Amino acid sequence: MEKARLLELADLLNEAVQIGHLGKYQMVMLTEPGEEPVFQGLNCWLKNKYNYHAGIYRFYNEETGEDYGILLTDWRDNWDYYFIVCDNHKNSGAEVELKDETEDELCWLYRPSKRDGRNQERKEAFKKIYGGLRVYFKVPQNVEELSEFIEELLLLAANRKKADTLDE
Repeated sequence: MEKARLLELADLLNEAVQIGHLGKYQMVMLTEPGEEPVFQGLNCWLKNKYNYHAGIYRFYNEETGEDYGILLTDWRDNWDYYFIVCDNHKNSGAEVELKDETEDELCWLYRPSKRDGRNQERKEAFKKIYGGLRVYFKVPQNVEELSEFIEELLLLAANRKKADTLDE
C-alpha cells in the first residue's frame, strides 16, 4: 500500500477516535503516530511489528467480547505499508494484513498455511463465505464509510478464524 493511502486511513481513524466508536465497536487510539506504542491489552505480536507506524488502535465490543488491535505500519521497513488486524485474545500472528490496493479498493487474499494437509478444505470453507479467496474493500472516504469498512474488516478476521479452524 502506498504511504499516502495509509495516512489517509489514519486521518479517518483519528477523526473517528473523537467520536469514540464506530458501529458496534468502541475504539481508542493507543499511541500517536510515531510514538512508541503502549501494548497493554493488545496482541503481543504487535510489539515486534510497530517500527514505523501511523497509528495503533483498539476496537472492542464489551457485549460480544470481540477485541482487536489495528496497526497501520511499514511492516518490513521497506516502504511497503500495511493495515494490520490482530485478535487481542490471541498472541500469534495477524488475522488480516491489508497491503494490496487498486485505485479505490484494498484487497486481501486468503492463503491458509497449516501443515496438516487440510488447507484445501480451509479454502473451500472460506469460498463458501466469500465466493472466492480474494476479498475486496472499498477505500473509505469519510467516517461513515470507515465504519462500514471496519465492520467488514473485523468480520473478515472472524471468518478467517472460522475457515482456519474449519468451524461450521
